[in-house]
Amino acid sequence: MDFPWASARSRHLAAILLVLLAQPGWPPTCSGAGAGAGASASAVDADADCPSGCACVWRDGKETTECADLGLDAIPPGVAPGTQVLDLRGNGGIRELGGRIFLRLGLTNLQKIFLQDCSVSSVGGDAFARLTNLVELDLSGNQLGEVPSVAWSQKMALMRLKMARNPIKLIRRYYKVHK
Repeated sequence: MDFPWASARSRHLAAILLVLLAQPGWPPTCSGAGAGAGASASAVDADADCPSGCACVWRDGKETTECADLGLDAIPPGVAPGTQVLDLRGNGGIRELGGRIFLRLGLTNLQKIFLQDCSVSSVGGDAFARLTNLVELDLSGNQLGEVPSVAWSQKMALMRLKMARNPIKLIRRYYKVHK
């Protein structure tokens, strides 16, 4: 077909697209975890670090490590440093988020952390140190008796904090002392 109104570049790109579509196996299919559930996911590079039992996928344009409902009692070693989303929901043995835990594990690129239903009862004051890109944190369904305000006092990017279903009795006010 000839389209006299189309530019030479447009005709060239259309020709390339037609050639690609004619190739066997094109377009490539996505077979990562969750691909059948309507989510946009694909397996991360097989050479990338992925903890045992977890699924490491690209989901919605973010490197995601999914370790939900594995009976973990700590954040698993081996999570890739480039991980942007860490899903640990349903691991009832994760009772504490100690000081600088994500920094110590080299996970400073995290944007979203999901820790629902993990029995977390304690969050160290600097547990989220150097997580400058953290925009979402879900601590719902844990055992937090107080809101550890100091833990996210310097998280200016944090837009969503979920703490439903916790036996919260105290909300500490965080004061920054200027010297």
